Amino acid sequence: MVSLMALDVDGIGGHICTVTAREEWTVRNIKEAIEMKSGIPADEQRLVSGYQELKDSHRLKTSKSLTLLRRTPEEAEMLQRLRKCASEKAPRLLRAAPKTLRADREVVLRAVEKSGVALQFADESLRGDKEVVMAAVSQTGHAIQHAAEELRSDRDVVVAALKGSPEAWMLLPPQCTANKDVMLALINLSGRHLQLADSCLKADPDVVMAALRSDVFSLQAAADELRRDRDFMLAAICQKPMAFLFAADELQQDRDFAIEAVKQNPRVLRYLGKLQQDVMVISAATKSSGSAMHLAWEDEEAIGTGICNIGYH
Repeated sequence: MVSLMALDVDGIGGHICTVTAREEWTVRNIKEAIEMKSGIPADEQRLVSGYQELKDSHRLKTSKSLTLLRRTPEEAEMLQRLRKCASEKAPRLLRAAPKTLRADREVVLRAVEKSGVALQFADESLRGDKEVVMAAVSQTGHAIQHAAEELRSDRDVVVAALKGSPEAWMLLPPQCTANKDVMLALINLSGRHLQLADSCLKADPDVVMAALRSDVFSLQAAADELRRDRDFMLAAICQKPMAFLFAADELQQDRDFAIEAVKQNPRVLRYLGKLQQDVMVISAATKSSGSAMHLAWEDEEAIGTGICNIGYH
């Protein structure tokens, strides 16, 4: 059953009209319904609920009354041109607009939703508006270079920028790659973002383990000190057996380390190289899990010894 609601629309001079709206309508749909009732063009309307001006893409939830403010003809014309233009024309339209329009929040929002790079022509105050910047970087990550300095290191802004444009990492400020919260959010998108991190974060066990869980190959970017750390690498191998391949060379050649590794995760056996044929390593693997045997090389003597050591005949 379709859910309907009656909305009372008032202006500065009093009541304008009442419209019946569907629950799923956006504010733009409501503006068009008001235009049908009152004759006021949708692009000339600014709808306010309480103290908040409503964005065209928003949906109403509980409000039953709205206040309508009229835009100037110039503002309305600009909004209409931006709505109808091709995306590549939006930056040029905003650049040529008067300063008052480049400082108009709805005008700039419509421009950056068409083309994020239009942000560079917005008034300085709007380049520091998080909602405007989020809209711009969501359209194209490269728009982050035009955001206010404080937003270029904002966790949400950085993640939105790189989500759609991974190459935008080149535009991130240096302090961004040293911010643990920002880097963890980026690593959640892709473990390989670890390579962007500051050196101190590449040595941070929490950050590197988060990257590993996303992509084992991210360990290539981890600090040498972590890849030499026995406890850390054993924990990594427990998560991803292939992590053994990224341990420091001295660990990869260490029989005792290999034995501990197969105890943690018998599937690591397939990555042990020459140690895969080591009797004691195979024995440790089979004691941990008999099914690990199929991962070893078909070396009859080594496998036979491993079977005898766990009492199979």
